[in-house]
Amino acid sequence: MTQDEKKQDAPAKDKAAKPTKTQSLREKLAAAEAQAKLFREKLREEERKEREENARAVVALLRSEELESYGIEVWRSALPQIKSALGKAST
Repeated sequence: MTQDEKKQDAPAKDKAAKPTKTQSLREKLAAAEAQAKLFREKLREEERKEREENARAVVALLRSEELESYGIEVWRSALPQIKSALGKAST
């Protein structure tokens, strides 16, 4: 191969081997979006587990205080006061 032939082949190889900035940025963006999706799924799973643990703890507390014997009507009527006592505004 002569020098001229090498020079002609070199730019073609460089262009094919070297991705453009736009492609590289798109690849980085796609990877970041995939990672963000994974983090969102992990966060949802952690929040779900926390809610389940909290629900079990609340039920255990109600049982330990012997409050589970009250009917649902009593709980519904007391719920606004309970929310207020817990610092949450009733909606």
